[in-house]
Amino acid sequence: MAFIKEESEDVKIDETFRVKQEETETQTDLMALKEESQDLNEKHMDFVTEETSFSCSETENTSSENRAQDTGTRNQLHSHINQPFSEDSQRDSEMAGVVHRHHHFARRGYRQRVYVEHTKPLEQYTTEELYVRFRFGKADIEYLVNLLRPKLQHRTQRSHGLSVEDQILIALRFYACGTFYQVVGDYMGVVKSAVCDVVRDVSIALASLVNEFVSFPKDNQIAQAKFSFFLLGNMPNTIGAIDCTHVHIQAPRENEWEFINRKGRHSINVQLVCDADLIITNCVVKWPGSVHDARILRESALYRDLQTNRPDGIILGDSAYPLLPWLMTPFLTANTPAQARFNTAHCKKMCN
Repeated sequence: MAFIKEESEDVKIDETFRVKQEETETQTDLMALKEESQDLNEKHMDFVTEETSFSCSETENTSSENRAQDTGTRNQLHSHINQPFSEDSQRDSEMAGVVHRHHHFARRGYRQRVYVEHTKPLEQYTTEELYVRFRFGKADIEYLVNLLRPKLQHRTQRSHGLSVEDQILIALRFYACGTFYQVVGDYMGVVKSAVCDVVRDVSIALASLVNEFVSFPKDNQIAQAKFSFFLLGNMPNTIGAIDCTHVHIQAPRENEWEFINRKGRHSINVQLVCDADLIITNCVVKWPGSVHDARILRESALYRDLQTNRPDGIILGDSAYPLLPWLMTPFLTANTPAQARFNTAHCKKMCN
């Protein structure tokens, strides 16, 4: 029993020694791993530090180089500005502008313009056919073109602008038909907006010349006017005939009710005075359709002039006007043969 006890104690001592030895080896291994990890961390930090310092130095070098380049560029620009502007530099700048506009328009998606060839009515139609379509013959249209050329001629041919001939024909087509802009544009080969602009420009150009062509008969013209009227209906001492006509318009947005005439339509009441050849010698174009003919005459400059300076002759007017020393109206009721003959001659001249 004593031998067994001693043997068991020896076994315990050996196991205890082996366990301690294993713990010591384990701790030694752990210490070695810890030292290796510390070495790796130190090496990583050293590498990061070196890389950062390298990148910083490279950035500094790059920025210094850029600053040097910017300084050189500015110096070149200043020296170029101070130098005289040569033809080569001007040509280069113009080419640069063309390239810039090309790229600018290309980015914005502009479509290339397509220019349609306009019709040539003066070459296609005879004088009779022009009268049917434009109410004017070839010689009359050419006269209008030469008359309005200073006011309608474009300074350049930029964007293929309409010629004076085309503008006159477009306006005359609209005046003759009174139809929509789109219809006139389709007939003449232009867009609707161009027709609108042309009609406005030609109308303004014609209105600016009204005083050159519309004038009351002067002293040297009165005798011829009297003779022409006498040939029409044996009415002596007549120098003109006056009346008003209604020009229909679309209903305006402001004061619409003032333009409704006695027939219930929107119009402008235009006063005209003409001679025996139907040439207009005076006109008033500003009154709405609801205004009476007598008021238009009373408010006109012609009335003030004839009241102050009585003309050597008379003007014929219908029963809407008052009887004045220089304005002759018909009898409301013809009671005698002489009055009936007067009304017949008066009506004949007014109708002619």
